[in-house]
Amino acid sequence: MNDLICLIKFAKKKSHLEGLMNYGEIFFNKVQTHTDSIEPERGDSNEGAVWIENAQIFDIKAEHPVLGIHNFQPQKNTLGKIVQYNFNFLSHSLYKITPDIFSKSDIFQINETMEEFGQYALMIKKPYDFFNALVSELKRQKIQYEIKAIEYKDLSKEGRFTVTPFIKDKAYSHQNEIRIIIKNIENQAKSIQIGSIADYCILTDSQTMVETVWEAKRNDKNE
Repeated sequence: MNDLICLIKFAKKKSHLEGLMNYGEIFFNKVQTHTDSIEPERGDSNEGAVWIENAQIFDIKAEHPVLGIHNFQPQKNTLGKIVQYNFNFLSHSLYKITPDIFSKSDIFQINETMEEFGQYALMIKKPYDFFNALVSELKRQKIQYEIKAIEYKDLSKEGRFTVTPFIKDKAYSHQNEIRIIIKNIENQAKSIQIGSIADYCILTDSQTMVETVWEAKRNDKNE
């Protein structure tokens, strides 16, 4: 949280981003928004997981009083997954730009798959002002919250993994996500307003955002 350069919110509806920009309207969605989604980027069967266990299934037995017992052997080296869920939180996610994006090159572009989230994008140029306003409102409403960058891990390997709302499979690492979660009390999505953030926002389209080239200028110690 100490090295944020800016935040970006992608959305399908321009009106949603206008609401965020003009009124600071932030929507916190249920976990099921992701687990039930079939959209490639939004859908994530691990969302809300407490633990995930990937193990080999060596034998399957089907038993019926008339048809009898039948045994089947799945294809070798195929993992079966068990997930324990806990849907006790709501979440709001944003794309983060930090110096880490330049760890491999001085040039960076946002992955084009982010356009799958919608054709509009809002750049928040003062992320700390945004989070300060958000935290102030959450505290005013006495809403429990947590804000962290997502940690990406390989959750497809064999074994058992403990998961939190801030751990996702590495397949989603291109989303560079930072997430705000609040407690799910009424089992429905919730929105809050933190006031206009228009003074430090740029509303554009997703294509423009992914076409934007970010370039790091480094100090040359030899000069």
